[in-house]
Amino acid sequence: MNVHPYEKAWLWFARGVIVVFVGMVFVSTFVWGLKPPSNVEMIDPRHVLEDARFQSLGVSPRPDGGLRAPPPGPRTPCPPPGP
Repeated sequence: MNVHPYEKAWLWFARGVIVVFVGMVFVSTFVWGLKPPSNVEMIDPRHVLEDARFQSLGVSPRPDGGLRAPPPGPRTPCPPPGP
C-alpha cells in the first residue's frame, strides 16, 4: 500500500495522541486513585417521597400570585475541598 509521507506522519501523530490520552486516563484512575465523589448520602429510591427534603417538590403558587419552582439539585455533588 502506498501512503503519502504526510498522511503517514498524521497517522502516527493521531496514534500518539490516542496513546497519550489512554495513558493519562490509566494513570489518573489506577495510580492516583481518582474516583467520583463517594461520601454522598444515598437515599433508598423506594422511600424518596417519605424524606422531608423531597416533600415540597413541584410547582406551587406563591401568595403574591407568582409560582414557586424549586431548582433541581446536582446529580453528583462535589464536596467542598477540605483543609
